[in-house]
Amino acid sequence: MLKRWGEQDINILMNIYIIDQNIPGLRGSEQRIDAYRNVNSFVEPSWSLMKLATEDFDRISKALADPQRRAILQKLAMTGKLNCSDVGAFFDVSQPTVSHHLKELATAHVVEKEKQGQFCFYHVNNEVLSAYVFELQRRLGLNAVLAAPHAR
Repeated sequence: MLKRWGEQDINILMNIYIIDQNIPGLRGSEQRIDAYRNVNSFVEPSWSLMKLATEDFDRISKALADPQRRAILQKLAMTGKLNCSDVGAFFDVSQPTVSHHLKELATAHVVEKEKQGQFCFYHVNNEVLSAYVFELQRRLGLNAVLAAPHAR
């Protein structure tokens, strides 16, 4: 059974591009691990995850580098399934801009599009996101780290 992504899970994705690019100011593996401490996520064993090619990993990182796309992904994760106009109602951007962002997320396979009559509904692709997080942890040397809930 695939895990449904919640708000805390999406928060981890908001900093992935920065972490992966090793931008100055993020020093050492301890700070990278700290970026994961506030997320209580579970990644299924690697044998059950799909494998991401480097091009796919980069495409997802690039798609998630945009703050508006991350916000759209977070809203989709919290609501389950929305059509394009419903997504647009949550954000103060034009309909063509929402369509563009959804197209970029769909091209990266982070969301899936389901056509029902004249409407397109979008939902989070849990399998791809799980594979992406697993691959990110592998690249950062965090395979053995399961993030613990952050004490508030």
